[in-house]
Amino acid sequence: MGKHTLYYELQEALQVPGCALCRLAGRSVQRFMESLVYEYANDPRVQQEVQQARGFCNLHAWQLSEQTGAVLDLAILNSAALRALLEPLRAFETATLPDNPVGALTWLRARLSGEAADSAALEAELAPQATCPACRIREQTEVAYSHVLLEHSQEPEIASCLEQSGGLCWPHLRLLLRQPATMAQLHPLLKAQRAATERLLAELQELIRKQDYRFQDEPLGTERDAWLRAVGLVSGARGIW
Repeated sequence: MGKHTLYYELQEALQVPGCALCRLAGRSVQRFMESLVYEYANDPRVQQEVQQARGFCNLHAWQLSEQTGAVLDLAILNSAALRALLEPLRAFETATLPDNPVGALTWLRARLSGEAADSAALEAELAPQATCPACRIREQTEVAYSHVLLEHSQEPEIASCLEQSGGLCWPHLRLLLRQPATMAQLHPLLKAQRAATERLLAELQELIRKQDYRFQDEPLGTERDAWLRAVGLVSGARGIW
């Protein structure tokens, strides 16, 4: 099996505690945001993507707002999103609010009888018509590195590093299980995941024990931050979704 850039980036990410796929996905999103700020906000194709997505999702919109120099770029991109949102709103208003008093009464009677224009159609138009551009980058990154992880899963150092890093977060483990794979590819990864999870669970139990007043004078060891690592393992790294 040939080894390429993605393999070495995955291997590097596995050397650090925490879910490697969270780290790699987060890095890709950060790079994407930096490229938006410095290069691509005026690109018509990027603006079209933002329009179709009806803007960025809440998470990535606020992350983007924290980028240095993002003021103009967010103004440009959100202007594109708002133009896309205003178009169906104006069309709906024109269709459902007649200009003359007689027409208004007719529209009101129709609305009361349930015959007025369906507002659900407007809601569907205002809803995202495509994935948030930053979410798309994250999803593509997650899948790409999942394939690399499966491709090299039978190499002892990969499974060992996965276990030592604390395993994948459970959302990314589920993503991994949705990829085409053989049991031979999955087995070493699942074994490493189980071992990492059992070790963290033991640390959590030790942390809980030391919260008991009878043992609270015992110094904390590696279990000190186990509660935070458990949040990351169960739910994924902060700011990924």
